[in-house]
Amino acid sequence: MRKIAIILGITSSYLLFSQNRTDVVDVAIDGKIETQEEKELQNYMLSYLRKFIDNKYEKENGFYLVVEQKTHNNQNSLKMDDLPFLSSLDIKDIILKDNGKNYPTVIFKFKDKGVEKLRKITSNNIGNGIALIIDKKIITMPMISEKISTGQLEYNSMMPYNETEKLTNKLKK
Repeated sequence: MRKIAIILGITSSYLLFSQNRTDVVDVAIDGKIETQEEKELQNYMLSYLRKFIDNKYEKENGFYLVVEQKTHNNQNSLKMDDLPFLSSLDIKDIILKDNGKNYPTVIFKFKDKGVEKLRKITSNNIGNGIALIIDKKIITMPMISEKISTGQLEYNSMMPYNETEKLTNKLKK
């Protein structure tokens, strides 16, 4: 799972945001890919992550739980819930904050019911992902590293301020 988390973060940036390209996605713990098996694992992971992230999803805008699963041939796949655990109805406020870079930090603040949903999902799913879908595309997909009790999610956008604002406005009601 640790290897998936590393590759997921790097690959998300690589695939979703052309401004943040990287040519290497490491799956080896020490950062060096030395064996043929490690190369094959790297290629497999990159392939299924690219397919998952590049997919169009016939889903409403919102936040979805993503869980890694083993397939029958002992390889990994990602499964996204059918319904969002957080939607526009759960959002109290969306703040775009200048972080001193060309791209804003996005802060999602949730209403009381949303805070409880976020707390429950994050406490029971450490190591899994949260996909934010807007207009049938995954915008970001961070890994859950700890329970979130604050009632807000924050991420650094890799898109210019005006593009980020257009997308996040689609979540406001």
